[in-house]
Amino acid sequence: MHLIVCGEAPSMLLQHTDLLCDRGYSIGVSLYSIRELVEYFEEYILSEKCVIIIGITTERMAMECENALVTIKRIRADVKFIFCIACLARLDRLFLLKPVYMLPVPVRVNALLYALEECERIFEREAGKFIVLRSKGRVSCLEINEIVYIESNGRCIEIHMNSEQDILSYYMQLGEIINMLPVEFIRCHQSYCINCNYVQEYNNGNLLLRNGKAISVSKRYRKEMRILFEDDSKIDILRVNSYRYVAKVSTK
Repeated sequence: MHLIVCGEAPSMLLQHTDLLCDRGYSIGVSLYSIRELVEYFEEYILSEKCVIIIGITTERMAMECENALVTIKRIRADVKFIFCIACLARLDRLFLLKPVYMLPVPVRVNALLYALEECERIFEREAGKFIVLRSKGRVSCLEINEIVYIESNGRCIEIHMNSEQDILSYYMQLGEIINMLPVEFIRCHQSYCINCNYVQEYNNGNLLLRNGKAISVSKRYRKEMRILFEDDSKIDILRVNSYRYVAKVSTK
């Protein structure tokens, strides 16, 4: 598990470095600036399990953390936070970032180790819930259930998330990402792949998603769409390849 320490945390944890390394934790970088933390996430490829430990000692630092960590969450949805708190300002806002733990200062080593073990348990429970994408040296980790649909645009794909503002672009083929996703993601057009869980209505070759997006289904995929969304039987989706799908209809 990759640890990044930031703010006042480096000085707080300096005495525990050897113990953390003995437990198998890798301390990747120590940063005092919150701005440097965001830049680090945007520029470097990190391991898939990443925990940020941040020491917060002033109200100003709490404000900087709030803004920066929202940005980091967009880049790496699976990242975990541990806050070392010496300032009680803006605690309500920091709670919205869903830290695994808030540790009082001075940090006790047993409490820190327990918090890291809890991070490990959460990572295990979340296995398979995230997808890590790498494109031209850029890495992102997205929550699969938050992907509404994916659109192909030339040599790029655009991933449309459940949050309306989040449209993420990557240099890769549509079929390439479909093969990385679970079977709930169905190709309905040469340029579109949808998350079946976000389909509100299917009518005469047209899909309406819950976010209001309308997508026309090409003739090639209409048979599968009719089975999926018009048949009342229980179905199991079987992937044939990135272009073709079939639905196996089973009895109720």
